[in-house]
Amino acid sequence: MFLLLHNISGTVEIAWVKSHVGIIGNEAADAATKRAAKLHKAPDYTQYPISYIKYLIRTQNASAWQSRMVSLLKYEQAVLSFSKLADSILSRLKHFNGLT
Repeated sequence: MFLLLHNISGTVEIAWVKSHVGIIGNEAADAATKRAAKLHKAPDYTQYPISYIKYLIRTQNASAWQSRMVSLLKYEQAVLSFSKLADSILSRLKHFNGLT
């Protein structure tokens, strides 16, 4: 909001306004506050305890980490298998050519 006001040319006057004195904007704000107070609706974030939200975040992070680790391990196993295969082929070629 400060940046928005900062980019507007002109002057901004901030003044304290005594409540309930018939100022239209102030009366509208008071009316909106009273209506909201009568709703008795809790914000959505209070429907679940913070411990449950933390549990969900931990579970999702652990699942994502596990998935990345499985992918990494599969990659490493593939590299090791290829390396062993390459060593085996080289060993056979050396043996075939009489280099051993």
